[in-house]
Amino acid sequence: MLCQKCNTAMDAADTVCRNCGAAVPKLNRSWSKFAKISVVTLFVAAFAAYVVLHNLDMIDYGFIEDMFVSAPDTPDYAPSDDVGGGQYYYDAEGGDVFEIVTHRRSDEEQAEVLATILSAVDAYLRDVSHHNPMISHSGYLYNAGINAPVSMQFLAALGYLGEDFEDENVLVLYLRPMDLLEFDEVLMGELSQANRDRMTVFLAYQTPVGFGLFSDHGRHVIYRENLNALLMSYAPTSYAVVRPVTGDAAYQTALNVIAATNPGDAVFMRYLATDGVHGFAAFSLASNPHVVRNYIFVMDEDGARLLARDFEATLHPKVAINGAAPNFNFNLMPSYDIARIELLAPQSSTFADILNIMRQNEQLYLYDDPLFISATEDFAYIVTPLGNRFFGQNGPGGWVVEQVDNWQIVEQNLMESAHGAPLYIVWQQ
Repeated sequence: MLCQKCNTAMDAADTVCRNCGAAVPKLNRSWSKFAKISVVTLFVAAFAAYVVLHNLDMIDYGFIEDMFVSAPDTPDYAPSDDVGGGQYYYDAEGGDVFEIVTHRRSDEEQAEVLATILSAVDAYLRDVSHHNPMISHSGYLYNAGINAPVSMQFLAALGYLGEDFEDENVLVLYLRPMDLLEFDEVLMGELSQANRDRMTVFLAYQTPVGFGLFSDHGRHVIYRENLNALLMSYAPTSYAVVRPVTGDAAYQTALNVIAATNPGDAVFMRYLATDGVHGFAAFSLASNPHVVRNYIFVMDEDGARLLARDFEATLHPKVAINGAAPNFNFNLMPSYDIARIELLAPQSSTFADILNIMRQNEQLYLYDDPLFISATEDFAYIVTPLGNRFFGQNGPGGWVVEQVDNWQIVEQNLMESAHGAPLYIVWQQ
């Protein structure tokens, strides 16, 4: 059904046009016998024409689908009363209020507009991605450094697009092609495995049968319900974050994931959080106890599966994680990253100072080495062969080392310290 005023496609239940706001005449739903016969006759004639034309190789199999698939209306934006005049919508993801404008262009004109927008997005990414993590947030291109989605208004405000593009009804999506290929209507041809997995900018715009997708891979079509489902699957999980401890099933699950790629090596868990869907683990191995590594994994009925590993030294860990799991909840990660924490090497003189103090205080036997020790210039955590735990702090008078009951006390002290919270020094066993 089309609006008689602006020719915008609408659902049968609509009472006003979502584009121009014009009232929709009420349909007469009492069909006469003649009308019913006419509709049946029209359907039979259309099918017969399809059979004849298809046999003559004049149309393809998509004819029936294109003819009877419901045309979508505007995207799922919530109407807003914040702006007067016209039909305005509030983008829940971006927080922007804008007017939906229907443009009538030829395919060539539309391709030119989309190419201009894509070039603007590429230029923006080249300028900012080296110092700001660009991720997919609920399927939209998102600057995680400033917590802002990339939209037409955003690009125009920064000068990457002219003001005349502000009203373009185009969404800037950030998706993995592999996820789009799951839908039968999306045909991209041959893609290398690297291109399938790589996060890619797609511009989405309305078409009579769904949404058009424009990217470096060409132009494609996806049905509206499929795009909505895909964007929902990209929404970050919002389940409660828990911190499993020794004895919890989730703790053992994380150990199993790590052991699968490091068989026979003892694991020192430095930080672990799960939300029932994903997990984040920071750990070191007995073979190299002073190097902290990061894993993320997805949990299922059979345990867990590793999604990404060893991204702790990357410039933007969130980017690496997002590419592996677009719906990953970043609240699983601590508020710091290992790249900002300078763990001391075992040959550091600080280690010798700490151990000498512990031996003088009879906290460690004279010839014993600790089972575990990790330190920065300001803090240290030590576990002795007997299983006793100690927390050290470097103050004006030198190192002070005290015994503690559990690692949770050390974590709390670190979080309350004026020097930040280098929680990775703690073995959370």
